[in-house]
Amino acid sequence: MLSLSELKNYESWIGRNAIEVRKAAIAVGGWTTVFPWTNPFPAWASRVRNFFNETPTALKLLGWMEGWEAAGRANKIRLSEDFLAANALSGDVYQDQTGRLWYQMQGVGAVHHYKGKVTGWKEAKALLLTQRHVPVFKLISPDGTGGSSEICIHNPQLNRENWNPVTRGNLRIGKEGKWVDIKRRLVLDELYRGSYNYSETIIMGFAYHKFMDVTPHKAAYGFYINPPSGTSLAARRFRQLDALR
Repeated sequence: MLSLSELKNYESWIGRNAIEVRKAAIAVGGWTTVFPWTNPFPAWASRVRNFFNETPTALKLLGWMEGWEAAGRANKIRLSEDFLAANALSGDVYQDQTGRLWYQMQGVGAVHHYKGKVTGWKEAKALLLTQRHVPVFKLISPDGTGGSSEICIHNPQLNRENWNPVTRGNLRIGKEGKWVDIKRRLVLDELYRGSYNYSETIIMGFAYHKFMDVTPHKAAYGFYINPPSGTSLAARRFRQLDALR
């Protein structure tokens, strides 16, 4: 298993798969131990982050009470510690085909995942007008590292000229207890798709999430080096890439 010093060096990742590296990160205490904010976050780690991102093909909305209880267990942040992180989840929770849980974020958490510069006005609209007016659902699923997998799903906006929220998009993905095939609904554009989080907001707080995921993010085609679509973590082996040197 990779040691802490080896986890800090991309050369030690080469030839290993995403499961091996993730297990090693968990063993040393998670990604915040590997990449503490006392040092600059390495660009190479950000560029290969999606090798750890898992994507389901179908989701089923849990019942209201079951979802709220699950969301409450998942969110490790208290209001007194980080108000934004403590309120990051909508309370809607889904199960995928493997039984893994996916937590829907508040609409404001998706503002980086659709067109338009992220401004205070864009954030305020997403917060005040609810998920119905946000064209993307953002879901996360913690993986034991302190980080999480992330997916973004289109929420088509109908009757855009009408501000009646009932005639816009949806609040949730599908109906309670009903499986929804999401393969064709995933946001695939490289600039807006979901990307792996080394530090999940509801686990580590917004400051760590900003340091490890938001600030290193580059909205440019070719920045992320993504694994082949549909491959398992076991099949995703890190390789030598000149772009990472």
